[in-house]
Amino acid sequence: MTAAHTIRILNAADIELYKTMRLEALQLEPGVFGSSYARESAFTDEEWLARLSSDKSVSMGLFCGEGMIGITGVVIDWDDDTRGIMVQSYIQKEYRGRGLSNLLYNIRLEWARNKGLRSLRIGHKESNLASKAANQRHGFKYVHSESSTWPDGSVEDVLYYDLIL
Repeated sequence: MTAAHTIRILNAADIELYKTMRLEALQLEPGVFGSSYARESAFTDEEWLARLSSDKSVSMGLFCGEGMIGITGVVIDWDDDTRGIMVQSYIQKEYRGRGLSNLLYNIRLEWARNKGLRSLRIGHKESNLASKAANQRHGFKYVHSESSTWPDGSVEDVLYYDLIL
């Protein structure tokens, strides 16, 4: 990581930055998220704020200097509070291929360990080979797949991986 790249937990003061980046991600990469631009662009400010203030999740921003260039997060599983689910990773295209996704993985792993979580889960479309490679680089192991109709209308298996912390 160069001195210009930083990651920090987003808070209520970051609502517009977060909202803008999340909607950009959903609009530009509709095939890789479990939600859609149409759904989330209709969120109220209270719904956006709830994402940044929940004790069951964390949203983090990746910055280059003062500008936010990516987001990532972890949600604590509602059915098992010892497991986190890695969510919403996105880096703007012009910053990809620089090793920044490793930073996003590492900061989520650190957050999960500090929270006392025992495992993390991540899932992706079967065709998302970049996500598969990143998961495996960080020690995640395949656990199962299931058919899914994605918000972009495609039907493709989602592959799930777990990492014991």
